[in-house]
Amino acid sequence: MTEDIRVLFDPDHEYGRLSPSFPTLKKVIQQINEGLPPEVFASPDFLGWVYQFFNALEKERIRQKTKGKPTTPYELSVINQFYTPDWIVKFLVDNTLGRVWREMHPDTRLARRAADDTGPLVALDYLVPRTGEDRRQEVRQARDLRLLDPACGTMHFGQYAFALLYEMYLEEMDRAGQDSWPATASVTNREEIAATILERNLFGIDIDARSIQIAALALLLTAKEVAKAHGLSPSSVRVRKMNLVAADAVSLGEEELTKFLERANGRLGDPTLRRQLIGAIWQNLQHVNQLGSLVQVGEDLAAATSNWVEKSTQTKRGGTAQMSLIRPLVEAQAAGLKDALVSALHAYAAENRSDDVVQRLFAEDTARGFELLDVLSARYDSVVMNPPYGEFIAGSSKKFVDAAYPLTRNDIYAAFIDRGTQLLRPTGYLGALVPRTFVTNVTFEKLRTHVLLKRNPLVAMLDLGKEVLDGAMNETAALVARGGPLS
Repeated sequence: MTEDIRVLFDPDHEYGRLSPSFPTLKKVIQQINEGLPPEVFASPDFLGWVYQFFNALEKERIRQKTKGKPTTPYELSVINQFYTPDWIVKFLVDNTLGRVWREMHPDTRLARRAADDTGPLVALDYLVPRTGEDRRQEVRQARDLRLLDPACGTMHFGQYAFALLYEMYLEEMDRAGQDSWPATASVTNREEIAATILERNLFGIDIDARSIQIAALALLLTAKEVAKAHGLSPSSVRVRKMNLVAADAVSLGEEELTKFLERANGRLGDPTLRRQLIGAIWQNLQHVNQLGSLVQVGEDLAAATSNWVEKSTQTKRGGTAQMSLIRPLVEAQAAGLKDALVSALHAYAAENRSDDVVQRLFAEDTARGFELLDVLSARYDSVVMNPPYGEFIAGSSKKFVDAAYPLTRNDIYAAFIDRGTQLLRPTGYLGALVPRTFVTNVTFEKLRTHVLLKRNPLVAMLDLGKEVLDGAMNETAALVARGGPLS
């Protein structure tokens, strides 16, 4: 299992140095097993519920202490641990990822479950039909679909999405080469499906490293259960890669980052652009343990590069024809330096095994920071979430949010909706379980009018009322929005 999900049992991690005695280990296992029937352990969402109630006393202590206004990233993550009920998970995934599949393949067999329970083990039972709508999408292979949970917790959305994606791969294998289907299937045999889904389709980010560890285990167990349900041996599931990122502890000083990059990759490229790129990286990563997916590293790198290209071409003399030749060269230089800086960080983080503890921890933090950059640089067909809510932690991170999210800076969940729509492909869909305050509250007017009515129109919404989430007293709503405006 260490080979499959190193994030959970990493022998290089400081926790891996602890070696409890056999009697102690036996006693802990006995305490875990006492009082629980075997079927509880077989439930696919068992680990998620365990984690929520494992922190129940700590959550209440922090609520009493902070009056619902966390002052640290740890407090923010603990008081926002609410496990999403199964049926809401299915509603949001079916109406985002499932909707994309239906729009690519109107004749899909996943559209409905057969009355005699034959056919797919998972179908789009919660997909809300759109009367009079016949939206079609470009046909792509199943392996090219991407789902992101930007506040993933223990990856409950990803567990259900895995089972649904498995059925999509199977259907694609059966129908490849037919009209409105890819010429070839994503995989050549069923044994490849599980590893391909984990490597190419599912992505998750959270500021809580422990939840990422549980998410990795939950996805692995889900993969083995689904494979077994389809007649394969659980041991046939071999994980090549998981895309789960703990955005929890990137502590990079700007001066330290600058020195590192120049040491790792030399003083290459234009010094002005190099400073601007390093500044953009540092500006975002200093906030990552509070903001997680809300940081905008990729966007700020692109903006810094674009600004430098504009200024560089403006300072060069020549006519329109000459400038049309110069600009592509300048753009290539800027793109090359940006890629070189990011590559230097990737290489250092991946290869450094220094005996110097400070250097090793710096490399680990750097690796997490740039795994996050990779995930946030992509665009997704489905972004689904049950994000944190409430006020942002006061300080420099709040100033960053005010500048980056002017329409939705009043609440964490509103900013997550805003960010989620930014991470979508134009043909993708956002699904979110959030407080229903956005429906009528005046402080959410910009979210309603600019985002959910214009830029990313609502497709479906469930007004759920209270007591949907265990331990949460606020009223909630589940919403689905488009990746772009109506055409």
